[in-house]
Amino acid sequence: MGRNGKGAIYVWAAGNGGTQDNCNADGYVNSIYTVAITSVQLGQNAYYSEVCAPALAATYGGSEEDRYLTTTSTFDECNTYGNQGTSFSAPIASGIIALALQAK
Repeated sequence: MGRNGKGAIYVWAAGNGGTQDNCNADGYVNSIYTVAITSVQLGQNAYYSEVCAPALAATYGGSEEDRYLTTTSTFDECNTYGNQGTSFSAPIASGIIALALQAK
């Protein structure tokens, strides 16, 4: 298996419920086997990100005002408007973890 039998690293998005929700109740986020990632936007906590004890790190997750994330659409076009969420933050964190493991 990958990593020469050293196991897998599971990265999970902490959630987009904002201050009305709390990811302490999310079983995947709260698992000792996952790295929970929350989001920040430029200069502040992202308005949609949930705050909880299991969130180990935060990466950029975009906002409607910050248009720095691009993705593809179902119409084979690039979309740069309104891309945001912890679902964007978790892959960024996964890439950082992979680069750190490769450097070591």
